[in-house]
Amino acid sequence: MKKCLSLLLLAWLLPLAGAQGEESSPVPASAPSPAEEGLQALVARQQSLLASAAKEDAGFDPENFRTEMQQLANAYDDFLKKNREYAPAYAAYGVFLGKVDMRKQSAALLLKANDLFGLDAKPGMPAPRLSCARGRL
Repeated sequence: MKKCLSLLLLAWLLPLAGAQGEESSPVPASAPSPAEEGLQALVARQQSLLASAAKEDAGFDPENFRTEMQQLANAYDDFLKKNREYAPAYAAYGVFLGKVDMRKQSAALLLKANDLFGLDAKPGMPAPRLSCARGRL
C-alpha cells in the first residue's frame, strides 16, 4: 500500500519537478507557480528528513527527528490554508501522514485530493480504483 501511494504521489509530482537537462525542448517551460515551488520545498524537506532517519546513524536524535517531523506537518497545514484548492498538496501531505502511520488522516487527505482532481465517481459510474499489483487504473 505504501509503495502504491508513493507511486501515485510520484505521478502527481513529476510534472512539478520539471524536465531538467531538456533545454532543446520545442515548447518553453513555464515558470513554476508559487504553490508548485512551495510544495516542492516541502517534499524536498520531507525526503531529506526521511532519508536521514533511514541512515540509522549513531548521531541520529529521535527526539529532534520527531520535532522536525511535527514542524513539517505544521508547514503542510499552513501551506494548505494558503492553497485550499491545490490537489497535489493534499496528495503529498496524505502520503506523508501515511508514512508516519496516521492512516485515517492520510486517507482523508487523499480522498480530498481525489475530489479536487475530479476523480470522484459520477452517478452510475464506479469509482476509479488503482491496482498497484496490475499497475493500472
